[in-house]
Amino acid sequence: MTGEDVEQLTQQSMAIRNPENSKSAKAKAPKAKAKAEAAPKAAVKVKVKEEPAKPPSEPKPSKKRPKTTNGKLDPDTYLPAGWETVEKAYKTGGSVGKTYIRFQKVNGGGAICCTINQVLKRHLEDTGEDLTAQYLEMRDKKEHEKAQRRREESEKNKEMKKQKREEYIENFRAVYGALTGPLVMALPGWSGEAKHQVNCGQLCSSYYDPEGRSWKLLKDIEAHFGMLMEQGKQDTFPDFDAARDSQATDENGRVINIARQQNQVEAWTREQKKPGEEKLRRRKKELKMVDYGHYRETSHMKLFDVSKMTEKAMEQERLPDGPTLQKEAQKLLQLLIQRGFPETTQILYMRGTFKKAAGSKLINAMAGWYFRKPFEVADRSCYQRVRLIGGRPVCSDAHVFWSGHYSLWKLGALTDDKAGMAICQGQHKDVQKLTEHWKLYEVAAKPPSYRLSWFQSTRSCRFRSVKLQARTRLALSEVVNDLDFMVGGEALQEQPTTNSGPPVVLPGPRASASTAFHMGGYHRAQDDVDQADDEDEVSQGGNEVESTAEFLSGGPDVRVLFSIQTAAHNVAAIRAAAETWASAVPPGQLQVIGMSQPKHWEMQGMLWDKSDCPDTHSGGACKDFTALSNAWQSGFDWVVLLGSDNYAMAKNIKAALASRSPSTAEVLGIRGCGKCKAGGLCGGGGQIFSRGALEKMVGQGKESYMRESMKEANACGMWGDVSNCRVAAAHHVPVHVPGQIDEIRALHAMVASNHESFFESGSIQSLQAQGLSRWYVRRDRYVAEEQARRQRELEMRRTHSPEGPPKSMTVRRESF
Repeated sequence: MTGEDVEQLTQQSMAIRNPENSKSAKAKAPKAKAKAEAAPKAAVKVKVKEEPAKPPSEPKPSKKRPKTTNGKLDPDTYLPAGWETVEKAYKTGGSVGKTYIRFQKVNGGGAICCTINQVLKRHLEDTGEDLTAQYLEMRDKKEHEKAQRRREESEKNKEMKKQKREEYIENFRAVYGALTGPLVMALPGWSGEAKHQVNCGQLCSSYYDPEGRSWKLLKDIEAHFGMLMEQGKQDTFPDFDAARDSQATDENGRVINIARQQNQVEAWTREQKKPGEEKLRRRKKELKMVDYGHYRETSHMKLFDVSKMTEKAMEQERLPDGPTLQKEAQKLLQLLIQRGFPETTQILYMRGTFKKAAGSKLINAMAGWYFRKPFEVADRSCYQRVRLIGGRPVCSDAHVFWSGHYSLWKLGALTDDKAGMAICQGQHKDVQKLTEHWKLYEVAAKPPSYRLSWFQSTRSCRFRSVKLQARTRLALSEVVNDLDFMVGGEALQEQPTTNSGPPVVLPGPRASASTAFHMGGYHRAQDDVDQADDEDEVSQGGNEVESTAEFLSGGPDVRVLFSIQTAAHNVAAIRAAAETWASAVPPGQLQVIGMSQPKHWEMQGMLWDKSDCPDTHSGGACKDFTALSNAWQSGFDWVVLLGSDNYAMAKNIKAALASRSPSTAEVLGIRGCGKCKAGGLCGGGGQIFSRGALEKMVGQGKESYMRESMKEANACGMWGDVSNCRVAAAHHVPVHVPGQIDEIRALHAMVASNHESFFESGSIQSLQAQGLSRWYVRRDRYVAEEQARRQRELEMRRTHSPEGPPKSMTVRRESF
C-alpha cells in the first residue's frame, strides 16, 4: 500500500464522519438552495441554530514508512539508512566469550536480524524499496577487488621467492661450488634413479636425500642448502670435498652419473614427495612410526590354557577364582561348537592386573578369552579375542598371532601394516608356553583413544555409528559359525535414514535382501546397542588402527570386491559366473554393474548396481567408474574389475593380495594397451586396484573423479581400461604386471570359454594352483593382438554413426 492509497482512505473516512464538509455535499449545496427558494414559505418559521463548520482533519501519516530515504547502502556494512551493526558475545556453550555480529534498527525497534538478506527484506517491507540488486553488485565488486589483491600479492610473493631462491643458490655456489648429478650421488645417504619419459623420449632424474625427500632439479638442492646456510646450519652439511673425490667413474676414468646410467627404472620406486609436503603430513598426524623403543616389558600379561591347569597351579599364577574360569571356558567352548567350530578348539585366558601399573587400562582391556582360529598364520596358531555378552560369544579385532615378517608374537589387528598393542619376542611355537615377558606399547604423549566395541544383539544384525577417520568400515561381529560373522556396520557420521549409495549385503549364509543396508546412511534404533559398560578403552598410541570384520575362514581378512561389468540383458552370463567361480566369493564381495537383480534370483549376497551407463562400447568406461566409486565408498581394500565372460580363481587372488599392503597405491594388470604414461593397461585379464590407488583417484570426490574419468575416456576412444590407466598415471599410481615385477601369481582372469580346455588337457591342477590364462602365459601375443583388434574396431566405428557401433559390434572381451 502506497502513500496515495493511505491518503485516499483517510479522505473517505473523513467524508463519512463529516458529510457537510465533503466534496459531494458542497456540490449539492446550490441545487438544494434553489429548490428551497422555489418552495412556498412555511407558515411557521423555525429558528435553526447555526454551528461553525469543523475544519477538515489532516490525514494521519503511515507508521511503517518513513517520509524520506536515500536509497543507498553503506559501502562498508552494506546496511541501508537507519540500520546498524551490534556486537554480541556467547554466554554459554563451547564458544563462551566469542563475539558475533547482528543487525538492528538505530532506534532499537523491531527484531534483530542475523544476515544482510534479512535486513534488506525488512527494509523492503517497511519502505517498499528493494536494494537487493545494489547489495549483490557491491558485494561482487568487493569480492572481485579482494581476489585481485590476492592475485597481486601472490605474484609478488612468487617473485620474492624466486629472487630469494636465486640468492640462496648464489650464496651456496660461492662457498661450495655448483652441484652436479655425479656429486649428488656421491653424497653420504643420497641416492637417485632415472625414468624414461614416453612423451619426450628423455630421461628424468630423481634424487633422494637421507630423509626420503625427492629432488628433481639440482638448483632446488642448491637452494635448500643455501637456505640452511642462512639459518646457520652448515654443521649439518655433508663433506662436499670428500664427495668430489669419491665420484663414480667408468672404465676410462670419466665421472658418470649412476642415477642416469645404471639406475634406470620404468616407474619410480619411491613416492615422489615435494620437500614442503612433509610438514603438512606431520601436522595431520596421519602416521607414526613405532619401533621397539616404544614398548615396555610387563609381567602382568600372560596366556594360560586353564582347561589343563590344576587349582593349585592357577593360584600360583594369581588367576582369580580358578574353578569359575574353567566353567566359563567350558561354556564358551560349547557355544563355539554349537556354531560349527571343532570340538578341539583351544581357548586361552589372558591374565590382567588389579594394580595401578603402567598401562593397566590397556592390559585389562586385552585380558580375557582368546579362541584358536581354524587357520594358521605363518605356520603357527592364531587366536582371536572373544567375550560373552548376553550369553553370546562376541569377537573383537584383537588377535594374538605370529608375525613372520618381524619374527615375534603380536597382539593387535591381524596385519603387519600396523604396530601391535603388545609384542613378545619369544620363539616358542605355542604362545601359552612362552617364558619371555610381553612388552606393552606406550608413548609419552597422550595417545588417541581406541575402543573395542562389543555388540549385544536381539535380532539378526545391528548397526552402530562409530567415528573412525573418513570412510565407512565394517564393525565387530557376533560369532555365528566357523564360516561367517553377523556383521554390524560402522559409519563416520550419524546421518538420517537414506537410500543413497551402493547396497552392501552382510556376509553369511543367512544374508538376504532384507539384510542389505546402504552406505549413504542407516537407521539405528535406540536399543540396538547396549552401551552400558560394554566398552573397554584402549590406547593405541598413534598407530593407525581400524576396526575390521574378520571372517573365520580364509586366513587374514582381505576385503576384496569382485566387480563384474555386464549388460542388462546378459543374465545368463551372470548366472554362469555365480554358479561357477563366483560361488567361492564370500557374500557381500561380488558386485554386478549394469544390471539390477533379476526376478526370482535365488542366489543371495550379491551387490547389484543398474547404473545409467549405456550397454555399448562407450559405456565400458562409465561402468568402470561406477565400480571403482562403489568400492571406494564401501571401504574395500582391493577391487578386481572383470568382464561377464571372465573366469577368475577368487581364492588364489585373495591369498596373493593378503601379502600386499592395500594402503600402497598400485594397479595390477596387463600393461601395453593404449596411450598411457603408466605403460598402458589391457583389461581383458582383469584390473586390480588397491585401496591406496582408490584414495588417490577417487578420494578427491566422486564428482571430480567422474569428470576426470570421462575426460580421459574421451581422449582414448572410450576404452575403460586405458581410461583407468590414464587417471592412475595422472595421480602417480604405478601399474604393475603381476608375476613380472614381484612374486604375485594368480592375478589374471581368463575367458570363460577357455577354462574348459584346461580341464580337457589335464591342467586342472595348474589351473587351481595358479589360475592362469593364455593371456598370462603369452602376454606379449595377447597385447599385440588386443591392440590390433582395438585399431580395427576404431576404424569400423568411424564408418558408422557417432553414437557407437551397432549391436552386432558391441565390444566383448574375447580370447586370442
